Amino acid sequence: MAMSFLKLRNSPALRSAASSARIGVSSRAFSKLSEGTDITSAAPGVSLQKARSWDEGVSSKFSTTPLSDIFKGKKVVIFGLPGAYTGVCSQQHVPSYKSHMDKFKAKGIDSVICVSVNDPYTINGWAEKIGAKDAIEFYGDFDGKFHKSLGLDKDLSAALLGPRSERWSAYVEDGKVKAVNVEEAPSDFKVTGAEPIYQKPKERKVDSKPSRSSLSPSSPAPYLRPGEASRLSPTATRRRVVRVMKKLISLVRNLHSRQCQPKLNWSAQVRFLQQDTVSKPKPKKYKYPSFYDPYGPRPQPSSKIVELAERIAALSPEERKQIGPALNEHLRLPKQQMISTQGMSVGAKQEAGGAKVEEKKEKTSFDVKLEKFDTAAKIKVIKEVRAFTSLGLKEAKELVEKVPVVIKQGLTKEEANGIIEKIKAVGGVAVME
Repeated sequence: MAMSFLKLRNSPALRSAASSARIGVSSRAFSKLSEGTDITSAAPGVSLQKARSWDEGVSSKFSTTPLSDIFKGKKVVIFGLPGAYTGVCSQQHVPSYKSHMDKFKAKGIDSVICVSVNDPYTINGWAEKIGAKDAIEFYGDFDGKFHKSLGLDKDLSAALLGPRSERWSAYVEDGKVKAVNVEEAPSDFKVTGAEPIYQKPKERKVDSKPSRSSLSPSSPAPYLRPGEASRLSPTATRRRVVRVMKKLISLVRNLHSRQCQPKLNWSAQVRFLQQDTVSKPKPKKYKYPSFYDPYGPRPQPSSKIVELAERIAALSPEERKQIGPALNEHLRLPKQQMISTQGMSVGAKQEAGGAKVEEKKEKTSFDVKLEKFDTAAKIKVIKEVRAFTSLGLKEAKELVEKVPVVIKQGLTKEEANGIIEKIKAVGGVAVME
């Protein structure tokens, strides 16, 4: 039996099943905060930041409040929540304490405090928004040191919140914790409201399945009700341990019997979790030469070429410009012909006594081109385009969105200038072509 357990101790199935069936105290994560804890000693050197605006923070030189000033010689109800502006915190947690303020004052509570892993400026804006700043004292734990010292920190990256805290509540007298409640999950709101903490610890009804607040690392057996640890004898403790071991042995036997079944193939079930062990060839890295010449290696220039290059380099810039025409003349290369871009003449450049080129006619028809416009003036530009075109709203909108685009053709110079001025007046830029 022991050998079977050793073979299966690293099995993922065993770890998953054991985690679901685990009932020992050590399987749960407990906070350092429990009944009887001195909260100032549990978080030495830690201070909180009272909720305030940025201007108030600057005027106070970003001062903080030590825990001793908050708890020493006072009766305090304190509750912590994952973050400001979150659903359960804004809609249920804070309103429950706000509605119980008169009851707390009647029982002699000096202050009700809300603390969250937020900067004090965010806490201040949130408290003012939900209308609870006058009734409840709000404090920020901007770096999370307070909750880390008490073991109440929580990673809520899955909700895009990052390092935060558990949802918890406590009643503290002169720095000593008299009652503490912690929710199973930060999204729960079952035991950390104002009503459970308002009742005395002895008056509170205990559920059949206790919460994390009723457990502590010093508990001798799992799932004990508050006060039950002191009533258990060593014999009762040993009996509970024996029951736990019997359940674990039954679990191992069950897994061993499943492994022996011929239809069950563990390697096939976990194969998709294993990495691909097939080695893939690495791509070859091409080493480029230090100097790349697309025409291949070139021969070394002769001494005459080197001497000629030195002589050319010694010439003035004006003399270098004359080398090309002179070389073309000696080699009898064909002369370069000038091609007019206006389409008016083709061929060699005409001499002074040649035929005269017809003078260019003056342009009488112009086009208006929309170059650009401000985004805020888009609707005004569309209306202006519709005013001097026969386009509908949709066609004018599509035309304007194609900038730069010609919006009117065949205009006189005066008409084109008029349209350009109108486009400019509504926030657009148009030019005449």
